[in-house]
Amino acid sequence: MKLADRVKFAAVLLAAAQLLFVLSSCAKLPGGEESLPAETVPETEDPAEGLPERSLDGYEWRVFMRGDPGNVYGARHKESFVTEYNGEQINDAVHDREIALSERYDFTIGFIPVTDEAAKFAAEYRQSVASGANEFDVGIASSDYVSPVVLDGSSLPWNELDDVDLTHPWWNRSAIEGLTVGGVAYYALGDLTFDLMDYTYLLYFNKELCRDYGMEEEALYDTVLAGRWTLSALYTKTKDVYRDVNANGAADENDLYGLTVNSLSGQAIFQNAADALTTEKDTDGVPHIIESTERLTGLVERMYALMYMSEGTFVVDHGYFGKGWWLGTSHKMVNGQTLFSTGLFYELFTGEYAGLDFDMGFLPLPKYDAAQDGYHTTCDYGGPFAVVPKTADVSRAGFCAEAVAAYGRAIVTPAYYETTLKHRYADTDKDAQMIDLIVNGITFDLYNVTFTTSPLQSVIYDRNANFASWWQKNERTMRKRFDGIVGDYLRYSE
Repeated sequence: MKLADRVKFAAVLLAAAQLLFVLSSCAKLPGGEESLPAETVPETEDPAEGLPERSLDGYEWRVFMRGDPGNVYGARHKESFVTEYNGEQINDAVHDREIALSERYDFTIGFIPVTDEAAKFAAEYRQSVASGANEFDVGIASSDYVSPVVLDGSSLPWNELDDVDLTHPWWNRSAIEGLTVGGVAYYALGDLTFDLMDYTYLLYFNKELCRDYGMEEEALYDTVLAGRWTLSALYTKTKDVYRDVNANGAADENDLYGLTVNSLSGQAIFQNAADALTTEKDTDGVPHIIESTERLTGLVERMYALMYMSEGTFVVDHGYFGKGWWLGTSHKMVNGQTLFSTGLFYELFTGEYAGLDFDMGFLPLPKYDAAQDGYHTTCDYGGPFAVVPKTADVSRAGFCAEAVAAYGRAIVTPAYYETTLKHRYADTDKDAQMIDLIVNGITFDLYNVTFTTSPLQSVIYDRNANFASWWQKNERTMRKRFDGIVGDYLRYSE
């Protein structure tokens, strides 16, 4: 099959798969909702319909990006732009995209790696912009890498780029809505890379262990589809699941638990899941720190009970298993020592879950309560936040970004999402349906993205259940700091 035919086939596959999800599950969405997530709009056969026909005469669109193979973020980011086939499905789809772009628009993609910490990324980005050298067209990295180069005025709003339409389905609508300030978008996320899906949080579960404890997977899925998968439900199912595996009379990292969660980002994600964001927008689309803290207060109480008052929860902190908090959750799951664990989809592709001898399932993060409208999650702040340097050519840089994202949705997303994630790792149709619910529930909170530390995380990490006291001590500083940053966003967009 020729590349052009494969591109068309991939686009049709994605549209058909999305339409199948619409037909099979719209009546079963939590709460009985009939409306469909924005990301399930069927595509046309032309990957870039709406973009002008244009030839860029061999231009190299340059991506300034983390690319340290020794760092899990850098290694996965690097795989978003490749130069040759290697027989691996996602890699080859990425290369297919690049060949298709070259054939249709006559431009290539160049990868400029930064292999050090956030400060180096920001320093090199700023230096390039200050020199006026126009050394790259877009920067893609985690939020702590890119926020500084937005807030110091080194970046352009995406709204100022020619040929960029952020309402197109290859841009994540939730990210655009959550991260804009007064309608101005400094960050863009979507099918530009596959990292948005890769770094999406979910709950993994060991199907066999769950059955051993009287939890059939079909019953779990039915609870989710009925809209009753809540923090209370997770607590009830896991609180009494504990076994002293090493028989030493002490609850430690070698025992079996109902739930494993890491003590940092792995619990902060429940703030998004519970629809208890730190900010809310006014009528002008400008975000402010929330006025009512009733929901956050209730969330802290629920999370404290789940993490520290339940015998069935193991909290991963620094130092366990020689892996630290980040990979400790997957370590427990791989070793059959937990029924449920928080995690990200990327763990399926980096060897953490290779060669399992049990069936693993997927569930969305639980709701705050059954009255909550739908399931939510977030993309880890180490994910694909794209920013544009002030030195970029607004016509060429915007057009290329739009084309890369459009073809990413047509070629790379089906390879990652439909063919690999759902068909290789999902054992049943219900597993695949859970994956749809998870991915379609991604939300963002500008406060947490900017500071990479949520109020929930700040309180719970110190095993503190008194949110009211913490809020009284910190509210004024939070508001002043966040209002100053919002002021920076507004000033640079004027």
